[in-house]
Amino acid sequence: MWHKTGNMTNSSHGSLPGIDTSLLAAYGVDDALLKVWLEAFPRLLPIQARAVAEFNLFSGQNLLIFAPTSSGKTFVGEMAAVAAARKNRRAFYLLPLKSLAEEKFEQFHERYGDLGLKIAVSSRDRKEHDRAIERGDFDIAIVVFEKMDSLLVSKPTLLADIGVVIIDEMQMLTDESRGPR
Repeated sequence: MWHKTGNMTNSSHGSLPGIDTSLLAAYGVDDALLKVWLEAFPRLLPIQARAVAEFNLFSGQNLLIFAPTSSGKTFVGEMAAVAAARKNRRAFYLLPLKSLAEEKFEQFHERYGDLGLKIAVSSRDRKEHDRAIERGDFDIAIVVFEKMDSLLVSKPTLLADIGVVIIDEMQMLTDESRGPR
């Protein structure tokens, strides 16, 4: 299901065929980034193609995606975060688990480090980037939900100049077993 702010467009997980990732150049994706994405994802899955073509993923509009597991939602978030960062609009990529944050940090660092993007990670166990995040000295910050709460308490204006916030596994936000104890 799709929810687009403003117009509140809804439709079910669709039958739009995937598109060749190289066609993202028509949506303003620069050549260096396009090369990285082509190596990792030669074709976009239908949900990814719809996010770009129908819902203007790169326009800076709000977009909320609900779809089945393995449908391609995570790469939609990755595309939004990286495209924003390439346009000097910082991104927060929020995840529910330290292990997922660590995995995403390693993946982003490996995939986008050569593009000059500053990737930071923050969790209870990974604090070495916290000061850089608080100063805004990052392009993409990958942060565990509870750590984001802590960062916002210490610096309430943290989101003031952020281009995009991705919340992956959003259903975990309401899990009563999470949070401070």
